[in-house]
Amino acid sequence: MRYPDLSEYRYPRLPRPIPSVLNVGWLDDGDYLHGEVPAHFLVKLAELISREPVNQMRHIDPCPICGEEGIRASNAGTELFLGTAEVWVPSPEGIHVYAAPDLVWHFVDQHGYLPPHGFVEAVMNVSTTSDWSGERLREVLVAELYRPLPKE
Repeated sequence: MRYPDLSEYRYPRLPRPIPSVLNVGWLDDGDYLHGEVPAHFLVKLAELISREPVNQMRHIDPCPICGEEGIRASNAGTELFLGTAEVWVPSPEGIHVYAAPDLVWHFVDQHGYLPPHGFVEAVMNVSTTSDWSGERLREVLVAELYRPLPKE
């Protein structure tokens, strides 16, 4: 699935996008920004991915860039099995949430993908010990999409 960075989050089974959630890292080929991320970015991202998988799936997505499947990664003692879930990260100002496939870690590490600055900032600033839950938020937002709209 390819969604432009910072576009509204959508998923094939959802009736409409979720405007407060922004897509990051939904790549399908080599057409993306390349660059450097801060030194501890991959460590923090690995912690977030391992802490709480969001929208966990029953299948494994391969890397759309290199085709590798069943990607296992280790970063600063955190073991990752990528291609099965998303990671949701709140923006520092609390206005948006960024949603990325967990493969975003592989895209940055192996393919030089440079995520948008806001996502990098969010990952670097989020507390890995807070009780914030991307999965809980996703469940609430998806449920709201299926509520009947008020009659005018």
